[in-house]
Amino acid sequence: MTIVETFDGRRTYYACFEAKQEYEKWVARIRAAYPLHTLEGQFDLDKAWSFYSAYRSDFGW
Repeated sequence: MTIVETFDGRRTYYACFEAKQEYEKWVARIRAAYPLHTLEGQFDLDKAWSFYSAYRSDFGW
């Protein structure tokens, strides 16, 4: 599952991956598809998916 936020001309992606290697491949594909865009990334381990749970609670879906 991926959450995409668009606000103030910026796009933010939140996604869940089992391993950092999967995340790095995903980032590489986005960078290749959009070479003129600036991409910042960060990988955090969240086995409980607590970020998604909090996001769903905050935004009611």
